[in-house]
Amino acid sequence: MSTTSSFEQVNPVMEDGDMLLIAKEILAEIKTATVRVAMGYQSSREKDSWEALIKERLDKIEPLRREKGITALKKIAETPELRKTELGRFATLNLQSPDLLTKTPASRAIRTSFKRMESLVKRNVAFPFHSNVRIFGESFDPTIMHPQQTYKYNKVKFMMDKVYCIDETGWDWWGSDEIWMGGTSIDETGEVKQIPAWEVHSDFDTGETKNYSPDRQVHFFNVTEGGNNWPKHYFIYLVMAERDLGDFPGWISKLYEKAKGKLKEWLTEVGASLGGWIGAIIGQIGGWVLDHLLGWIKSLWEDDLIAKVTYHLTHSGPQATFGGSAKSSIAAINYYGGGGKYRVWTYWEFFN
Repeated sequence: MSTTSSFEQVNPVMEDGDMLLIAKEILAEIKTATVRVAMGYQSSREKDSWEALIKERLDKIEPLRREKGITALKKIAETPELRKTELGRFATLNLQSPDLLTKTPASRAIRTSFKRMESLVKRNVAFPFHSNVRIFGESFDPTIMHPQQTYKYNKVKFMMDKVYCIDETGWDWWGSDEIWMGGTSIDETGEVKQIPAWEVHSDFDTGETKNYSPDRQVHFFNVTEGGNNWPKHYFIYLVMAERDLGDFPGWISKLYEKAKGKLKEWLTEVGASLGGWIGAIIGQIGGWVLDHLLGWIKSLWEDDLIAKVTYHLTHSGPQATFGGSAKSSIAAINYYGGGGKYRVWTYWEFFN
């Protein structure tokens, strides 16, 4: 099990059953809030409620698409089978209650999951973020676990090399795509930051490439944060759209912050502690929730959202590199959706 090599992943699979259960519960809450907003039910007075966040987004969608989505959401509310499929345990509760999502306690299953996860933390057993990386921290003898506890590199950056248009969103002869990207980052402590939207290309046609020279730094992290608990986990969540994203990355960051708050609320309610693992857990669960939520939202009204991708770095130890190199291999990932097909080349790189 490595403490000398770090590993990058794209769209990591949720392997831990307890984390998956918690993620599904958060997703069901957000879907329930969305249905409640569509039905016009009285909302919680909390400014950062799920309903407030959903309404913030709905109000900015063009009327025709908004009405299309609201019609689909009303069908969910009024069809028992769909309610059960989409809303989970909330399907049987009173959707009209203003305090439905603020006063419904954690389920027994959620409580059990948190307790099991807490027991793993106390026994220093790694969550299955990456099978090649072992867990170690302050309680271990550093001369055994790792001969050097000084940092080889203090920072790591996420870089974009180029973007290639495999197929633009419309007919090739009809026009060109205006492609934007943006998103959210999560560090080892669970801190959420917005990655402001930027225009990749204002006139993308099939077969064209946007080459960054020098390569574009999308975001960077300070790897000395979060104490001496290893491995450390970093997440970049990027969305691509055929339009100006505006405040969409900021809205995604708000969703992440709300999900982070919900996790901590449940932890307090259950009386469990996840210590230094909270950042990695927030990143893993948040990425899964956003991936599934945006896919759901896209099917309702965000027709010009092309795709979303989660990039995950497992940093194994203070002296770890990418197999001896400060730079990871380049990942060529396809972004498909909205009729468009794009390929994006990215990599991670350690530096001081």
